[in-house]
Amino acid sequence: MRLPMTTVKSSEPGTATGSRRELRPFVWLESSPITEVLPADAAAGLPELEAYLGQQVPLLMRSLVDFTLVDSQDRTSRRAVSASVRNRRRRCAGLWIHAILAGSVEPGMLESLVHTWGPQLAGTGPLPARALRKTKNCLEFLRGAMTGMICSLPEANLVPQAKAIHCLETVLAIHLRAIENC
Repeated sequence: MRLPMTTVKSSEPGTATGSRRELRPFVWLESSPITEVLPADAAAGLPELEAYLGQQVPLLMRSLVDFTLVDSQDRTSRRAVSASVRNRRRRCAGLWIHAILAGSVEPGMLESLVHTWGPQLAGTGPLPARALRKTKNCLEFLRGAMTGMICSLPEANLVPQAKAIHCLETVLAIHLRAIENC
């Protein structure tokens, strides 16, 4: 994955324009230990998470499916994707998004994520190890899209947004640990 570039003013000799390109850091999500129950401080943000993202589930599903299709297609051949592939991925995306919004971190759900939803979204077949990189990319995509939707409207009190983002980050960190442990 390429990092975004920024232009920085430079006083270095030999630069024609006086500026150079510099990489901006990207903060990847760090995994956290798997627990059977969502921690209490994160569970307090579940109502806010649902309030901000509950109506956005269809949009998130379509966006995630489109992201996975673009990520898995060869850059040179843009073949049409069959409806059955799109529907299977949409179903897996919907189940995963609903599990995130519910704060689900139960072992059965994590097993479904690792062994069914992740490989299905990645399009790699039934082996979770082959889907590891693409499933992590899907998780980061959801993290960015959901965080953007939470913070899309200005509000006088930012505490509900902070609670929702903390809850989202905690749930996704546990999901990431399950994906990495496959």
